[in-house]
Amino acid sequence: MALAVSDILALPELRTRLVSGAQGQKRLVRWAHVCELADPTEWLGDGDLLMTTGMGIPPAPQDQRAYVQRLANAGLAGLMIGEHMQAPPDLDALLQHAQALGFAVMLTHYGVPFAAVTRAIVDAGQQEEQARRNAITRVYESARMSIQGLGLATLLKRLKQDVQAQLTLLDAHTLTPWRAELSGLAPQQREVLASRLRELPGNRPVVQRLALDSGEVLV
Repeated sequence: MALAVSDILALPELRTRLVSGAQGQKRLVRWAHVCELADPTEWLGDGDLLMTTGMGIPPAPQDQRAYVQRLANAGLAGLMIGEHMQAPPDLDALLQHAQALGFAVMLTHYGVPFAAVTRAIVDAGQQEEQARRNAITRVYESARMSIQGLGLATLLKRLKQDVQAQLTLLDAHTLTPWRAELSGLAPQQREVLASRLRELPGNRPVVQRLALDSGEVLV
């Protein structure tokens, strides 16, 4: 599965600790890249983790605030600074502004190569891809069993386990269970979903992704 900032912090071999922006620990890390430019956002973007020796971090407080603001605005997952390297000795302005933004800033032990962080992210991506392939295999197996007479309720139960998500089969107009033996939506979920569907244009895509307070729904 994709790593979050908190997962990177939890890996003992990376010897990394959070120094600011605890609210950003849930951000997913798409990739990690070293950049020592004054404006890393020219090369990095949404979900990227910036790794730096600190060379590009400005010493002036107002410039530090602008630096971390640019990173947050670009959607970066966080900032990882090599400890005892080339960062300015006073990072208070950067850390305070990162805390206000909920933008994760980490310090990594001097002896940990940045390549180790990248390898951890690559390994996690490979595991996620393997898990996705396994899930697809299980879905096909469940579909094969349904052809052989597996009941609808049992099929949905198997598919729920296959894809690790709640599944239900609803009437498209009433949003009630298609059959009496099937589970349905909670009243609040049904009301919100009906409202969202009414807002969609007439020519709807076959699959729609809707964000509800209770989670994401594919219809």
